[in-house]
Amino acid sequence: MSKELIDESWNGLLEEINTCILQYVPERTIKTSKSKPWISRALIKKINEKRKSWHRYKASNSEVDYHHYRTLCNTVTKDIRDAKAKYEHDLVTSNSSKKFFRYIHSTLQSRVSTPVLKNNSRTLICDPKDVANMFASEFKNSFISDPSSTFPTITGRRNERCLDTIEITEAKVDKIIAGLKTNPSPGPDGVHPVFLKNTKSLIGPLTKIMQFSMEEGKLPQQWKESTVIPVYKKGDKFDPKNYRQVSLTSIPCKILEKIISEQLTEFILNNHIIPTSQHGFILNNLQNLY
Repeated sequence: MSKELIDESWNGLLEEINTCILQYVPERTIKTSKSKPWISRALIKKINEKRKSWHRYKASNSEVDYHHYRTLCNTVTKDIRDAKAKYEHDLVTSNSSKKFFRYIHSTLQSRVSTPVLKNNSRTLICDPKDVANMFASEFKNSFISDPSSTFPTITGRRNERCLDTIEITEAKVDKIIAGLKTNPSPGPDGVHPVFLKNTKSLIGPLTKIMQFSMEEGKLPQQWKESTVIPVYKKGDKFDPKNYRQVSLTSIPCKILEKIISEQLTEFILNNHIIPTSQHGFILNNLQNLY
């Protein structure tokens, strides 16, 4: 199968996926609350009571109404402070590191759709296309190109066995899809893991495309593309050097990568290619080295 046929096969499957999404996947509007996560319904009720008390005082100009308002104001302020402290304490003591760091991230950083940058002459760059070009130039410079086209010679270890083929079956693809997390964002193809987990009929065609890809040593072009998201690290927010890139790649391609990684790791370990002194990045072989 040529590169063009692989792209044609993938684009055909992707077209079917998009058609199914448009026809059968329901859409709903998700309401996002503007209030803080520690603001409960009971607190909202007290806040409304405080607001009504203020309007009552403004209408009557009564000292009694004013003192009542001040009492409610102090009570609400204390209750909000206590609720926030309890929320943060529960985050620290919970086992969900994801929720904890998401809260820290939202507290320390402001969210904007497109960052504003400064160029070398310290001129503000606001146009989204110009900002994207600045990030592209900066991220490109972060890659180091090795001019050498040869691999280093490794001596001292020789193994007559070789990993001739990567076995890709519907069962393996199904197993990996079943274990996918539902929160990762999709790549440029827009195929979300939630859709894959709920459409078993895609496993067969997707498996065939992966098999063809391995046989020909070629990937669909879209699987080699990514959506790059700049994430602020620290320092001057106007400096593109203070951002790191997060690449959102194709979920189907990640499934293929997982299959290859598992079989390659199994081959390396079973044939003792990696020395026993290697502990880092080896599953179930981690220990403290201090």
